[in-house]
Amino acid sequence: MFTDIRKNKIFNLLEENQFEWNGDKLGELLSISDRTVRKEIKEMNEVCKNHGFLIKNMRGQGLYFDVFDQQNFLQFKSSNTSSPLYFDINTKDGRMKQCILTLLYEHQYITLEELAEKMFVSRTTISSEINGIRTLLDSHQLVLHSKVGKGIFIEGSEFQKRNTLVSIIDYSIDYSQIEKYFDWQEQRDDVETLQKKLPLLFSLHHLYFTDENLNHFIYYLVIMADRIKHQFILEQEAKPEQVGPYAPLMDSLMSLLSDLFKINIPQSEKDNLFVQVKSKMIYKPDQDPLYNEMLEAYIESFLDKINENYYYDLSKDEQLRNDLRSHIHSMLYRAENNIRVRNPMEEHIKKYFPLAYEVTLYAIKSIKDEFPYEINLGEIAYLALHIGASLERNYQVKYERHNSCLIVCGSGFGTARMIETTIKQAIPNLFITKTISAQKYSVLPYIEEDVVITSVQIEEKNKPVFKIETLPSKKEIIELDKKITRELSQTTDLLLKYFSPTFFFKKSFKNKEEAIKILTKAMAEEKVIDDEAEFTKAIFKREELGSTVIGEGVAIPHPLNLLSKRTQIGIALAEEPIEWANGQQTQLIFLLAISKEDYEEAMGIYDFIVEIIRENQAEILSSARSFNEFILKAKLIYE
Repeated sequence: MFTDIRKNKIFNLLEENQFEWNGDKLGELLSISDRTVRKEIKEMNEVCKNHGFLIKNMRGQGLYFDVFDQQNFLQFKSSNTSSPLYFDINTKDGRMKQCILTLLYEHQYITLEELAEKMFVSRTTISSEINGIRTLLDSHQLVLHSKVGKGIFIEGSEFQKRNTLVSIIDYSIDYSQIEKYFDWQEQRDDVETLQKKLPLLFSLHHLYFTDENLNHFIYYLVIMADRIKHQFILEQEAKPEQVGPYAPLMDSLMSLLSDLFKINIPQSEKDNLFVQVKSKMIYKPDQDPLYNEMLEAYIESFLDKINENYYYDLSKDEQLRNDLRSHIHSMLYRAENNIRVRNPMEEHIKKYFPLAYEVTLYAIKSIKDEFPYEINLGEIAYLALHIGASLERNYQVKYERHNSCLIVCGSGFGTARMIETTIKQAIPNLFITKTISAQKYSVLPYIEEDVVITSVQIEEKNKPVFKIETLPSKKEIIELDKKITRELSQTTDLLLKYFSPTFFFKKSFKNKEEAIKILTKAMAEEKVIDDEAEFTKAIFKREELGSTVIGEGVAIPHPLNLLSKRTQIGIALAEEPIEWANGQQTQLIFLLAISKEDYEEAMGIYDFIVEIIRENQAEILSSARSFNEFILKAKLIYE
């Protein structure tokens, strides 16, 4: 194949649909001019003619392959020539990331001419991207230094450089992206070897990771080995943590890595590797009584804050306490060691489990003064799954269960609990015996349960397997059991009780601030809230913690505390999309003003909003011309 990403795109498009593409259509798809398309094809044909074919244009029909040597052409198609560049330099974003990737592997200053030559672009092009590169590096606590006559160089810790490397490769936290990078680096075999050998090594030392943590750890190891090979070594910590009883484990791990990657691992890397291992361990009660005491105090304060502000008493839920001990133990260790969790399900959790997320966010932020840990939003989203499962267990109707089911989950305790609870609620006659990892499932000789429900790809054994998404929607669960129906009456009553034409606005808003202030002003005038200024300030304070956009075009601004005299939901339909935060736009805004007295009943509103997102109904609701039309459309979502 070609060494240029854009040329490969053109080749693949033509192969899939010959005679369908012309220069104009290709240019429109690739955001380039027809002239550039012709130039690319001319350059491609210089390669093609040596491999048994040419790209030609048939007037009135389009571009096609004229193959004159079939065997040579097939060999060319099956070849996998790696591009010297990973990112697509035909886009500004790709050029900036490729610049950073290249600079991260430079030990000294490099001139713009040298960098341009490595990237196959002009010096002028590189020069025009410098400010953007500098801004991107600043966001990762790295500095781009420039010196006259010497060029440019990335200054910063090796720890931050590795974090930046992972971030630009896997920017949307999609495992397929980082696996694609390893393919480009020809490191796929290393990844697969570690996937086979590490679980066995850890089990010999009575240590177990979740499937997700194991994958994260393997990616860390492969990048670590590559950096060491290029002589980029982590700085030595002043007081490294002692491995103590884990010494045999670490010795075995070092031996495996040294043999596999053919490298000598410096002490600073060994010290940090131990921190990485500990941060991903499945919790077992710590030997340190003082740490155990602090952990219990943290959990107690966390649950107290939930009860104080949201009136959900989860303190007697022993399953929740055990799950929290396991998660928070590792979470605090990661926070202490500046290990940032990148949660691929963060936006999904915020979107489909908004109540659990809000409750968790409030509690974590409220105890920060007492326990000064910086907990990032990815961690909070994972923690929200435990809270969501407990809310379902303790504040939903319990059902009698019959048939047995085994759940296989690869994303940790929190996700497993959420899947388990969702299934229990939607399929009450299904008895869930246990939840295990894909690793444990793979070694089971026989499945006792009637069915297996899994969130990861597994081999079917002696019982039928049903694959669901990691966080399954209601539709998926209903497909497992057609007899389950949703109870709609309560939600319909809630719409009539908490929605009112007095708090309905459809107009053009300048920005989100105007929309929020119009709604809060109306609520103040109708005595829903006492202090308009305080309420509005509390809403914007919540926005500072993270955007309240929870789906395509849907925002739910609200204060963290329950400040309303009575519960009311304000509705703002923007005639044109409003810029909300982080490039997000919205046209459908629900301002939540919820009182302490009827908080629990009003939480059904969250179910209604989640259903809007699941059913992709935001655009339909936004098109309503009046309050009555809005309510009619809202009711139809459940019919």
